[in-house]
Amino acid sequence: MRETKGKNATGDSRGGTAVQRSQPVGSRNGEHASSQGNRRAPIPADDLHVGTVLYAQEPDPSPVSDTLQELPSYVARGLLYLVLAFLASGFVWAAINTIDLTTSARAILIPEGKEQVLQPSMPGVLTAIYVREGERVQQGQPLLELDAEEVGKALAEVRTTENDLALARKALYDTVPLQIRTIEQTIAHERDKLRFKQDIYQLSLDKAREKVARYEVERKNAASAYALAQKEIEVHQRLRKLGLVAEIKVLEVQRLLEEAEFRTQNVASFLRDARKEQELLERDFAVTRKQSEVLLLELAEQQQRLRREAEERHAVAALRHKQAEELAHLNLRGVSHDIVAQVARGEGAPTTRVVLRAPMDGTVAQMTARHPEEAVRRGQTLLTLIPSAAPLLAELTVQNKDMGTLRLHQPVKFKFEAFAYAEYGVMPGAIVHIAPEAQVDSTGQATYRVLATLQQTYFRVKGLQTPLLPGMTASAEIVTDQQTLLALIFRPLAEFAQTTNAAP
Repeated sequence: MRETKGKNATGDSRGGTAVQRSQPVGSRNGEHASSQGNRRAPIPADDLHVGTVLYAQEPDPSPVSDTLQELPSYVARGLLYLVLAFLASGFVWAAINTIDLTTSARAILIPEGKEQVLQPSMPGVLTAIYVREGERVQQGQPLLELDAEEVGKALAEVRTTENDLALARKALYDTVPLQIRTIEQTIAHERDKLRFKQDIYQLSLDKAREKVARYEVERKNAASAYALAQKEIEVHQRLRKLGLVAEIKVLEVQRLLEEAEFRTQNVASFLRDARKEQELLERDFAVTRKQSEVLLLELAEQQQRLRREAEERHAVAALRHKQAEELAHLNLRGVSHDIVAQVARGEGAPTTRVVLRAPMDGTVAQMTARHPEEAVRRGQTLLTLIPSAAPLLAELTVQNKDMGTLRLHQPVKFKFEAFAYAEYGVMPGAIVHIAPEAQVDSTGQATYRVLATLQQTYFRVKGLQTPLLPGMTASAEIVTDQQTLLALIFRPLAEFAQTTNAAP
């Protein structure tokens, strides 16, 4: 209620002031309220004063209005502001906070490494069983023992290849070097023979060349003497015709001419023989030198061939021995490496016993070999070993209809049946592998294999860490998306708007 007053409350003309009063209609005592609903209630004339202006309001029949009218005005405004603030904060909370959209799947824990299946590489008879199903074993621990004849055969093969390797090694380092040294001596002897023959031939060749040179000189001298004798006989014949020379002198010059001709012919014959001898010596020396060179080349090739063949034989023997050892170690996994080495060196008799040992730390999951004296086949599964050092993975089976929203590294929440969700909560994880192909189960439904890691591999139960074990099952909730509560509230409206816009 608001009032404005002048100097006095009577509103006389001196002050020139009018009094205005606003009074609500329909008060609690009902003096001025009307029973006719929303019509303005009449104001009695006795309540009017000079200079007073009155405004009438329509009555509000709600209980909230009555309550607010009973409260002071500042309390009513405070309640209104509180309601508005609550609505605004709720709107902001709905716009900020997100809700996970999930896809459900079944999960089972498996070791990251594959289960190790223990299978013998040869048939035999089971002679001893050292472990039980569910027992934890360490790497190298004996598990089973077999009696197999093929073990002795394999060890005998190792020994044979070791003997071959020893022979090849001896040939490479003892026999072949001796043969090579013999060949080297032969090569040196042949080179000495070649040098000796070369010296002999060179001496003979020098003599032949000297003889040829001497006969060349004699031939020239004989030719000069013959030419001179021809001139003398011509002169004496002319003089004889003139009667200036006796007949006897002409005959003497004729004899000298014949002697010069004979000598010239002899020297020419000797020269031809000397040249032939020189050519023959040169040809024989060339043939001898060629033969010696061929022999030396053959000896060098033989030397290299011996060394190469010895190295090849040694390499082949070493390879065969290595393969036999590797095959023995591979096929005779239960036979100690020391035993294989001893048998290969010939220090022990080949044994037929083989001990199958644990290839890693783990737990014996399943045993099919249960009784000694039981015959086993090659490749028969005797027991299954679950590795303990390998981290656990969750294997999820996801329906085909849920694969469209799956991605790598999406978070996953696991609720294990062995640990109550209400007490221990969920185990976080993440997808690390999605199978590229579907698998069809016995019911004909297509499912996909999905692998996920776990944030930790234990739950804390009464202050103690209780580890998760392979084979434990859980329900998995894959978080495919996150949306705000406000978006979820208005999602039907948005879908309806999209449908309306898409309609022709």
